[in-house]
Amino acid sequence: MAISDKVSQLRSAEYHGRKDGIQKGIQKGELLKLITLVQKKREKGESADKIAEDLLEDKDIVEKIYNVLKEHPEKDRDEIYDFLME
Repeated sequence: MAISDKVSQLRSAEYHGRKDGIQKGIQKGELLKLITLVQKKREKGESADKIAEDLLEDKDIVEKIYNVLKEHPEKDRDEIYDFLME
């Protein structure tokens, strides 16, 4: 009985580990999409406030992305993501 309990625990932990990984992947994808949208709107001359309002996103997050893009226009979205996650 103890072995089957341990196997159940390991399977449960493995499942929850995958679930957490999937959730992190979804969150990363959402942030990468937001970075792309902010980048495109910034290139069109829109302000951080207007972008946040248009996208219905948190103003602080949009401002952080906007400012990193402003300071590092040569970076691509993955580099911006890494910079924000530091």
